[in-house]
Formats: sequence, structure tokens, C-alpha cells
Amino acid sequence: MSGPKVDHAELERQRRAELERQRQERLHSIRKETERLNRELLKAKMQVGQIDRHLTQLVAYTQNNDVMASVVTALNALRKKHKDMLTMAINIDIPTEPNDISACCNRLIHETSRLLSLYNNDIVPYEERVTDYRKQMALLDDVASVSEQFSARAEKIKDLSRIVDLDFSIKLENNSRLKTEQSNEHRAIQIFEEIEELINSESIQDHEIESLLSIAGDIHRAAFMTKSTFDAATVEYSIVRANVLRNISIFDDTYQEYFAQYIEYANTLNISRSKSAYTKPVEKYRFGSLEDLESEISFISEAAMKANERNYMAAQINEVMEQFGFNVSEELIIDSTQVGSHTMCKNISDRTAIHMHISEDKRVMMEVVGLGAGKSRASEPSINAAVTLSSELSNSERDRLVGEQVRFCDMHPMIVAALRERGVILNKHSRREPDIKYSKVIGSAEFDIGAVIESASRLTKRIESESLKRRRTTMKEKLMVVKV
Repeated sequence: MSGPKVDHAELERQRRAELERQRQERLHSIRKETERLNRELLKAKMQVGQIDRHLTQLVAYTQNNDVMASVVTALNALRKKHKDMLTMAINIDIPTEPNDISACCNRLIHETSRLLSLYNNDIVPYEERVTDYRKQMALLDDVASVSEQFSARAEKIKDLSRIVDLDFSIKLENNSRLKTEQSNEHRAIQIFEEIEELINSESIQDHEIESLLSIAGDIHRAAFMTKSTFDAATVEYSIVRANVLRNISIFDDTYQEYFAQYIEYANTLNISRSKSAYTKPVEKYRFGSLEDLESEISFISEAAMKANERNYMAAQINEVMEQFGFNVSEELIIDSTQVGSHTMCKNISDRTAIHMHISEDKRVMMEVVGLGAGKSRASEPSINAAVTLSSELSNSERDRLVGEQVRFCDMHPMIVAALRERGVILNKHSRREPDIKYSKVIGSAEFDIGAVIESASRLTKRIESESLKRRRTTMKEKLMVVKV
């Protein structure tokens, strides 16, 4: 029986435990390096914000004066230039090996340092120009102030007699109310700025944004009431804020675990490829809740564990097949939606190969196929193999392949026995008799590994970024309405 052979593969318990121990060691190394990389990425993002705020402040100092129009134009050009360069520097593809991640981090540190020095050099002449302008404006203001003070002194002398008749108790009461309102308003503005900063955090969850918007409304209303009412609202805000900050810290730590798990999974997928793929984890802001993030970690961790076991099985099968005179080629991508892995074990001295497929549920299929020329598809760069079915083959080619199926019949039991000695157990699922209808030819060619990593491996479930961005934008708009 040497038609397609399908077995369910399993690993010995001790072998599985050892593989998981090794995977956890890799995960630990990856997390150590990705934590360092993420710290540097965060610093670079903060530099982008600092440059934006610095230039905004310099533009504001010009007071839209026509004399400074050329300076404002130059400052806006600098803003775009340096923000674009820093944004490009942090838009990196992350490797999957710990040593490569470390090297990537070092390159990022060097590049951001270089760009910051470049900005500091570029901005100096414009800072000096704005400083000179402010000094000139301050001098003019001083002259105007002296004139106003002189006029005001004369008015005060005229009105001195009327001051005696004021009701001082009413004046003190009004002053007290005014000071309270001014104090409340000043603190409310500070709170709104803090809330806006929290909402802008990539690590805040959607339900916490809603809570902050609600408390912002309370603060706004209480700012025009008594001090005790306002103080009660600020106490409530302090409690909410402390809870949000704590949850942001938890979210950041959980995201770091997700980040490392993602990279480790990509590393596991790269093992079966001749050319490593670079990849990017999903950004923080795409996860609306901690539960979404934890669910994604669970999904990736389980997938990585299974992929690691499949890699081990594939490696053992490859070594055993070599003992029987076959060379193992790289992975085949026959369809952009395929799951599991396809490989070709080519006969060293013939035009025959064993097409092997290991599914996600660890079913192993082996079948005899002929070798043919690959068919490239410009529209689908991830496809590197094409199958020619029996109906498209010549009679002589079909008959030749049936003969090869018969010869593989004696070999298959020996392959199964050799794998068992290596801890890979193939439990019989189905056997097919040799038949012309199973004759086929597979041709393979080079393909773009980068186009495969997302479609073939299904790394994450994803969260639609655009809809989430719109939701976050709407929430920020609500805050702006409250602040008015």
C-alpha cells in the first residue's frame, strides 16, 4: 500500500517536556532583549514628541508677527524634517534571534543619538533669532508698562476719596469667591492636561478612557461650585487616576510578554525556512483591553508550542529520510491559505521525491511525486510551488510514478520504526493502494519569504486599527468639549 500515507504523529512525554523547557529558555532571552529594545523605542517616540513641543513653543513665541514669518516657515519645515527622520528610524523590522535583536537595538541607539544631535545643531540659529525677537518685544512692553503706570497713578489719586465709602465686608466676600473660582479653575486645567496625557497613552484601556471622560465632566461642573464640592471631585479623580496608572503598568508588563511571545513564535516559524523573516508585533493601541491582550498571548503561546513540536518532528523526519537516500528541500507554499508545512524530500539519484505535509494537528502525510519545473506567480509572491495532477501527465510519467509508489511501500515501515527510536511516534491513520490517480508532479521555485510570514503563519488575530483609532479620536474630542 504505497499511495498517500497519513499518520497521526505524537511525541514521547519526556521529549515534549524537554522541548518546552528549551522554548522557555529562548523566550527568556528574547524577552530580555526586547525589553531593552522597547525602552529605546519609547525614548525615541518621546524625542519625537519633545521636538514637536519645542518647535510649537518657538512658533508661539513669534506671536504670528509678520516680521518672523520666514522663521515660522523654517521652523515648520524643521518640524517635518526631523519628525519624519525619527519616525523612520523607529519604524524597524524586528529580527527573531536574541543576538540580532540586541544588534538592532544598538543600531537604533546610535541612529536616534545621531538624529538628536543633528536637530540640536539645526535649531540653534532659529532659537537665537526667536530669543532676540522676544527681548525686543519685552523691551517695548516695559516702555508701555511705565506709561500705563504713570496714568494709573493719577487716576488712583482722583478716586482715593471714594475708597473710604466701600463696603469692605462685601469686597472681602467677593475677593474670596473670586480667588476660590480662580484656584478651582487653575487646578481643573491641570487635571484636564493630566487626563489628556493619560488618554494619549498607548497602554490605556477603552473602559478607563470612558471613566476619565466621566470624571472630567464632574471636575468641569465642580470648578464653578464651592471649594468643598470641587475638593470632593478632585479626590474622586485622584482615586481613578491611581487606578488607571496601576493598570497601565500592568498592561505594559503584559504587552512586553506578548511582544516576546510573538517574536519567539516568529523565530519558531523561521527555523523551517532557508531565509529568516523579519516581523512586527501588533502595536499596543490596537488592544482595547487587557483581556484582549491576554487572549492574544494565550493564542500565540499555544501556537508556538505546537510549531516547536512540529519543527522537532520535521527535523527528525528529515534526518531519517536522509538515511534512506533523500535530501530535504526548503518548505513549499502551494496555496496562500495553506496551514501546516509542506516539504519535498528529493531522491538523490532520481527524478522522484516524497512530498511530506505536517498539519497543525500533527498529522503526517507522505506521498510519492515527480519533480518538475517551478511556476512563478508574479501576483502571488508567497507561492513557490505548483502541482500537476495525474490527468495532465503523460502515460509514461504516470506509470513511472506508480512504480515508485510500489517501491516506497517497503521503505515506509522502516521510516516509521526509525522515527519511533527518536521519540516521534507515527500512529496509523490511513493507507492508500498504489494508483495512477495518485501520480502527480510538483515543481518548486524561489519565493518571497517576507510575503509568507503574515498569510501562512497566521501570527495574530489582529484588531482593526483604523476603527480603534477613530474610537480613540472620538474620545479625545469628547474631552475637548468638556474642557471648553
